Parts: sequence; structure tokens; C-alpha cells
Amino acid sequence: MTIKDNSNNVLVKTFTVSVSSKKLVWRTVSSVSKPGGSWSITGHAGTGTVKKGGTWSTGGRITAGTGWAGASYALNLTSLTVPSNAVTRRIVAYVNGRTPSALGLNARLGIYNTTLGSYTIVQSYDTLTQLPRATATTYSMTRAPASHRSGKTVRVLVYVPLGVYDVRWVKVVYSYATLQ
Repeated sequence: MTIKDNSNNVLVKTFTVSVSSKKLVWRTVSSVSKPGGSWSITGHAGTGTVKKGGTWSTGGRITAGTGWAGASYALNLTSLTVPSNAVTRRIVAYVNGRTPSALGLNARLGIYNTTLGSYTIVQSYDTLTQLPRATATTYSMTRAPASHRSGKTVRVLVYVPLGVYDVRWVKVVYSYATLQ
């Protein structure tokens, strides 16, 4: 590359670019799911409730009432072993559920971030992403595992600040990628 300024000073620079034919290949290390009615802890304010049932017999119904409500699920991964040549790792949390009413638009999904405080506090869950309003929709979010697990446990939060959300199941997948 050659650059010339207004005073006719010239700078010549040569760059070398290497191209690899390798591709990033993802592999799952551990995957675990729980029915929506198998939460670890719940919280609510006002008349908010978390109850077993709802649309699915093994599911859970989260109702905000005059406040808010949420359910946190502790999912224990069976393995965290990855090869030394892994170039990246990820945790993906999934929730499958639906809102039975027009007011369920604000249901949120979050993954507990160990650097933000206790898992009993809603603000300790990263990116409370809005869940789509549909029938039996599966939604996911991805995070780096370093700060989003405690040992082999990953905590997933379904939080409802307005309306009702029925949780069919939650799932966590831990995976890694290598260049091949």
C-alpha cells in the first residue's frame, strides 16, 4: 500500500495476509433439561404467583399479578471436559413456553451471571431478553461459560413483569468449538 500526503511525502507499507481453510466445528459436551414445573426457587411481588401446571401438566405458570413473578431453574451439567485445542466455549439456555393472554408480552429469559451477585436477585441474571409471544415457542440466549456457571450448575430465570407465561421446559447446552 502506498500513501502520499499533500507535501508529496510517500509511505509504502507491505502487509501479509494468511488464509486458513480450517472451519469452526461445534460439539456438545453436556445438555440437560427440566420440566417447567421443576424450578429451584421462585420470587414475586404484589399478587404475583408461580404455580405448577398451566398449559402443560408438568409445566409451570408464572403470573405477574399486581407486581412481578419469576422462577429460577438450576440445571446441573454432567460434564465440563473439553479438549485443549478448543478455541471457544458457550452456554446456551433455552425456554419453551407460551403466553395464554395478550398481557404476556413482557416475559423475559436470563442466565445467572456469577459476577453480578446472588442468584436470588433478578438483577444478577444477564440480559433479561424478551420472550416472543406465540404458541409453544422455543427461545434461546448464548453466553460465555466462565461467568455463567457455578461449578457444573447453570441457573436460568424466566421472569414475568406483566401478564402470564406458561413454561413447558427449560434446557441448557454446554458446547465448545475447535478449528478443523
